[in-house]
Amino acid sequence: AVVSTQSTGHIKERFREQRSKPEFMYQAGFFSGGMLATLALAVTAGLGLWDDQSMYNVAALSTDIVIYIFYYLITKCSVRKERMLKRVVVIMVAGAFTWVVSFIVFFYYKNIDTNVSPAESRCLNRPCLGGFVDGHDVWHCLSATAIFLTNVMVLLIDDDLIDTKTKDTYF
Repeated sequence: AVVSTQSTGHIKERFREQRSKPEFMYQAGFFSGGMLATLALAVTAGLGLWDDQSMYNVAALSTDIVIYIFYYLITKCSVRKERMLKRVVVIMVAGAFTWVVSFIVFFYYKNIDTNVSPAESRCLNRPCLGGFVDGHDVWHCLSATAIFLTNVMVLLIDDDLIDTKTKDTYF
């Protein structure tokens, strides 16, 4: 497909018009904050402060995801002056609450250590809750629920733009 220079020029011009200084400042601030957070995690990993590589990976990915979601929410609500539907806010609060509870359960019921032998790790096991599930199973259920709610929030976050024409949205 051949793209004419006229249509490309029009797109570039619309992009320049839509870029505002406050949005650029938010972008620069979040990009800088994200880079500093990732750099801090890398430095702590380089200093050997992380016992487990998988925990470092989870921390780095979680930090990047949280920074991106906050960036999008702030840009949506304050820079672009868009609104969020009440159901999205309810799902977002429920997801954040579930994430917090999931992390508390994960770190409270620490019953695994990947740096020791399986026999030594088995000694960390605790009695099951209610005789059926252990803390790690509870964590799996909570984190799965948190991931689900986060994905639903991302899926529904722009539902307020359902009646907005594509030419009137930011691209």
